[in-house]
Amino acid sequence: MNLLLLPLLLLNISRTWCIRNDCLPVCRCHTLSYGPFESLRLTHVDCSDQYSNSGGKWYNASIPKYLPLDSISLDLSSNRLNALKPGMLHGPGYTTLTTLDLSRNPLEHLGPNVLSGLFYLDFLNLSHTGLQVLDLRMLQGLSLSDLDLSHNHLQNVSLDTFVTGRIGRPLNLRLSDNGLTSIIRHTGGTKLKLRFLDLSQNLLSVVPSHTLQGLPLRHLDLSENFISTLPPKAFDGLSELIHLNLRAMRGQLSSISHHAFSGLINLHEMDISGNPALAVLSPDIFQGLHSLRELRITGTAHETASAAPTLCTEYGPDGWMDCGNIGDFP
Repeated sequence: MNLLLLPLLLLNISRTWCIRNDCLPVCRCHTLSYGPFESLRLTHVDCSDQYSNSGGKWYNASIPKYLPLDSISLDLSSNRLNALKPGMLHGPGYTTLTTLDLSRNPLEHLGPNVLSGLFYLDFLNLSHTGLQVLDLRMLQGLSLSDLDLSHNHLQNVSLDTFVTGRIGRPLNLRLSDNGLTSIIRHTGGTKLKLRFLDLSQNLLSVVPSHTLQGLPLRHLDLSENFISTLPPKAFDGLSELIHLNLRAMRGQLSSISHHAFSGLINLHEMDISGNPALAVLSPDIFQGLHSLRELRITGTAHETASAAPTLCTEYGPDGWMDCGNIGDFP
């Protein structure tokens, strides 16, 4: 939880929105005021799409040298920013930012120290920026809880990049639609508090079991990759996992080994729908998944679907099945 916003959640106080007329050129500032005499103010600065908002007069987007001192978010999305250098995101009003949106800019690369000094930054959006490589030091000193790196050109990613050196909150990480062929990690799982990981729509051909082992993941999305088989202990060391998405593998998932889901003692929801090559799904595969409550298998082979009644008792909406009795299996 953002510490800057905590007092507002604990107090039941009035609040009002207003548009500031002292905002920077080509930006819009919206201020939310709280409390008696509107004594507490939080400002959202929107500098997105500067070319359109200037009527086509500003060909080169600019980064504000200063922000209102009560700023908590800055939107620089949909501009023509192609390079960020250390010091560009420094100045009055920057240190209190909790949200920074740099999406839809042709950045391609983000070096070290560009984001240093943004100590309270909670959410960072770098989607649709053309990033090809992640500098291991680009996030040093930050304590993010949400990072969006989706829709870029990353082929290989080291999870060590997200170990920032600060004792941070659990991280939600989005790496979908990148063309990833591999992810690696050298640091121990206790140093990386990764809670949510979206690896969907990439080029992974195997489950990155060794890389993910020991992480405190609760949500893992591997859908629409090129994984064709799940070996034994494919998700070993992910005992905290609650949601697992294996939907619509482009490599046509055709085989799930016995004990592939071994150790997933807290798994609550699993989606393996949209895999027509998956012809055999023995109930033994689900042995030990005593917490499983929802299963989706629509779009798999007929033999798989016909085995469903032995696993789950009722069909739910959108093809989801109620597996409340799965705990009856040994």
